[in-house]
Amino acid sequence: MHGPMMNFSDEDRAEVARIHARVQKFKKWTRWLRAPFFLLVALLTIPFIALVAAAAYVGRIPQVRQLFHGRATLFCDQFLKHIKAAEPKRIQIQGEVVSNTRHQCSIVAAKSVNVFPELLPGKGFSPDEQVFDMKFADNGFSCTAYPPGRAPIWGGVDILETRSFLTAAGSVAFEKHGTRTGKHKWFQYVWTTHARRVVYRFRCSSEPEFTREQIETLESVVRSFKTNDERT
Repeated sequence: MHGPMMNFSDEDRAEVARIHARVQKFKKWTRWLRAPFFLLVALLTIPFIALVAAAAYVGRIPQVRQLFHGRATLFCDQFLKHIKAAEPKRIQIQGEVVSNTRHQCSIVAAKSVNVFPELLPGKGFSPDEQVFDMKFADNGFSCTAYPPGRAPIWGGVDILETRSFLTAAGSVAFEKHGTRTGKHKWFQYVWTTHARRVVYRFRCSSEPEFTREQIETLESVVRSFKTNDERT
């Protein structure tokens, strides 16, 4: 016999065989117990998550909060309501002129560009902030503010066109991107305005490709963009 067991006695080899048999038997039982164990954990976790979600939802009801926390919560709710009412609207629309009171900037919206009066809240921590939310030809058209050097750079796109021009807000770099997904080809139109302290990026995507007239309509909004130099 060759190998590490060549110097073992018959009793030693028999003991090793018995230990190996017990280990294999233990592994077999653990395989059988593993599935019921994870199933039990899942069955206990799902009701717990549902209970926490239900408690969080019910806790938002003013009557329930007052029941558990007393009249102090009613005072807080009223105070927050007054504060929210006193806060100026973020987006103010006066005819074709649309202003963002937080960024102290404005645009002149073309008639074919629909500007939403409310901005959707962001998700989690992010260095960027939405400035304007718009719609053009059934496509999303937005303006986002970034700290200098933090604007994203997209990879995996074909740059079809680049140019630059000057506006009242600063220099603007335009790029037209092309992206293929299966049989579909998407086009992105990106205008990046470099103000003094903030980078503003206008962006719109389309399928199929926009005509030159449609691009000029979007660009008219970008060219009308003005911002307060003291703020930016």
